[in-house]
Amino acid sequence: MRIRFKSLAVAAVALAGMAPPLGAQDAAISELQVGDRVRTRVAGERIVGTVVSSDDPLRISTESQIVLVPLSPGLEIQRSLGPRTPLAGFMNGTALGLLAGAATGAVVGAASGDDTEGLFQFTAAEKAVGLGIVLGAGGAVVGGIIGAVSPGERWQDVSLILTRAAPYTTPEGAVGIAFRLNSR
Repeated sequence: MRIRFKSLAVAAVALAGMAPPLGAQDAAISELQVGDRVRTRVAGERIVGTVVSSDDPLRISTESQIVLVPLSPGLEIQRSLGPRTPLAGFMNGTALGLLAGAATGAVVGAASGDDTEGLFQFTAAEKAVGLGIVLGAGGAVVGGIIGAVSPGERWQDVSLILTRAAPYTTPEGAVGIAFRLNSR
């Protein structure tokens, strides 16, 4: 019983060490510059291109056209931070391969049930742990190789904070300016 818990503890520590680092802080929409590579969705269509103008509406040049993107509170924009390094791809691929392999091995081992006869007899739990470790290791190797050779790009969320100002008058006749702040 202790061996199983130790195996699970070792696997949990290994997975925690493989977790990708937290993403960079969001950039503000005001930080977008002409020439930045961005991606967003407009009417359900994915748009990837270069910023031509960061005014409202945002103008993005794609391979075939210039797309006007109105700045609204629900808009999600990401800015490219450049290509992903092979090491980052290797780490991401290793983590995904490890998780996929371990999960597959655990499910297959648990589903196969207890052995009742034969030279080696294992319980379903023992098979789940064993297959999880073996398939997790294999998945980590394959995932790491695929991740290292696959191209990729790093993206940073862009915070959209919009302000609107409008004049107003109170019932007493005072005049003022009302501000409305929207953020995603």
